[in-house]
Amino acid sequence: MTTTVKPEPGMDVEKGGTQTSAQAERTLAEANKIGDEPTEVDIAPDRTRESRTPSFSRMSTEWGTANYEVVNQVRNVVDGLLLQDFSEAYVIMSRVFDLVREPERTLEGFPVKDHLGFTVWKRDEDGAYIEDWTLLTRRDKENLILSITSRMMEWEQAAGNAWGEAMLSKGMWEERYAMCFDEPTGKLTVEDRTQRGRLGSRDERYFAIFKSLYSRRADAITKSMERLSQRLKDILEA
Repeated sequence: MTTTVKPEPGMDVEKGGTQTSAQAERTLAEANKIGDEPTEVDIAPDRTRESRTPSFSRMSTEWGTANYEVVNQVRNVVDGLLLQDFSEAYVIMSRVFDLVREPERTLEGFPVKDHLGFTVWKRDEDGAYIEDWTLLTRRDKENLILSITSRMMEWEQAAGNAWGEAMLSKGMWEERYAMCFDEPTGKLTVEDRTQRGRLGSRDERYFAIFKSLYSRRADAITKSMERLSQRLKDILEA
């Protein structure tokens, strides 16, 4: 009688075949959970005796210099793409703020602009924007509603395309991970193959994260404009 032994983590696995493909799917599912669930930090016993709150003893509260530069660069790229693809949404919001807010001004009296070229608005001592929404006339509200609703289809399509690209990039990452995991290179443990899959697909994974960030923000712009339009309608009907 022949007994089939299922490989456990740490055991050698054979090259290729459906067995390694199934293992690739399982390890990929675990990798997919990263970012969706809180990260649990394993604190060594000696550290737990040094602090009453060991979970905070090694916690970083800000990006390191090198990582911050990368994150800031990604944000700037996403900002530029959103400004390009949803330019009219930004224009409409600027039009609203021009009517109800006060701009910061230079010593020469010119409005201060941010890195995207938009006006920087004054804030009070508590950090809140100085606004007067009673300055919006009925005609202003009607024009804003028409401007938003006439462009909503275009924005929703753009947000849908962004979501589609995010899904495609995720699929490319998963495929690359599986290919690296199943690559026939001698006898390796499941952990070895998992590490090879992660390293071999890291470029595709970061690209998928980038596309997901853009998609999330594109969807947020569309929803924000829809809520603004609905709120203006409610005010007119009140």
